[in-house]
Amino acid sequence: MIKCLIVEDDSFSREILKDLIEENFENLSIISNASNIVEAKREIIKHQPDLVFLDVELPDGNSFDLLEKMKQLDFQIIFITSHDNYAIRAFKYSAVDYILKPIKTEALVKAVQKVMNRRRLVENQFKIEFLMNNLAKSNDDNAKIALPSSNGLDFVKVNSIIRCRAESNYTHIYLNGGEELIISRSLKEFEEILPQGIFYRIHKSHLINLHYLKKFVKHDGGYVVMEDGEMISVASRKKDKFLGSVRKM
Repeated sequence: MIKCLIVEDDSFSREILKDLIEENFENLSIISNASNIVEAKREIIKHQPDLVFLDVELPDGNSFDLLEKMKQLDFQIIFITSHDNYAIRAFKYSAVDYILKPIKTEALVKAVQKVMNRRRLVENQFKIEFLMNNLAKSNDDNAKIALPSSNGLDFVKVNSIIRCRAESNYTHIYLNGGEELIISRSLKEFEEILPQGIFYRIHKSHLINLHYLKKFVKHDGGYVVMEDGEMISVASRKKDKFLGSVRKM
């Protein structure tokens, strides 16, 4: 049985989550709940939960304040959030589980199943610390993204990514050191989580970092030359908007 703690200040949302858990998971046991950071820390120490459903915004601070107060993150976390696009992007960067309000059954089931399949809490703790680091840095040049690999996770500086190329359900990522990574995520996912205004999808198969753009050639329908020497066609329907973005840099 997996022991669960719900940290949510809104009683209505808390009851909905409680009902959804009881209806969909026989192996989850809700041992307690909390509505603020002080209560949450006390309940975590007292009950030693395996899994914490943690609302991002709490009356006496945000959930990251709570995590900083904990000496050890020996439990898994599913974050609950209702807004803040940057926070959502940080979650995706860090491969941490989260669900959006209003909570939908399908999203909850998916998040819980991922947690149940995750075996190593040490890896999870590192992800949380990595998430908090990314949130603190915001648009800092040192921000990183977590990329799943066969051995675990590769942590790559966002500003080291020259370009991304789609191949079926995989994405090839080319770094400024000459390294190429093949990731089992779609190009659309990377388009959503990488910083807009810096990364631009010039073609259905190509997402480029404008900071590594060397030149635009208008012949042959228009194409770009990247710093790594790669020549990539610009889709005709994207050309005008792309050139507008380049001029704003």
